[in-house]
Amino acid sequence: RRTVLGRAPSRDRADGGAEHIVQISPEDPMVSRNHAVIEVIDGEIVVTDLGSKNGTSVFTPGAPGIALDSGGATRVALTSSGVVLILGSTASAWLYPGSAPPPGEQA
Repeated sequence: RRTVLGRAPSRDRADGGAEHIVQISPEDPMVSRNHAVIEVIDGEIVVTDLGSKNGTSVFTPGAPGIALDSGGATRVALTSSGVVLILGSTASAWLYPGSAPPPGEQA
């Protein structure tokens, strides 16, 4: 499942569309309207920056943070400790196994 995160996200911003959208910090100019897309593939999280101006960072427990370039992507294991995304420099999203909404429901 693909989920677009941003200040005013749109499903059509993900390559092939997105099943879910999550609005994060709607008043924060550091967060792009369509900032990043996340997708679960084989138990891992693929995070893709959607060309944001202020970047996306990915943090997993016990590993160094990953700063994505504009348009960059990374794949990380989704552990019980979760994954933290920083959008721009101020907004965060915490991802945990089973935290995605059920199919057909908007986040």
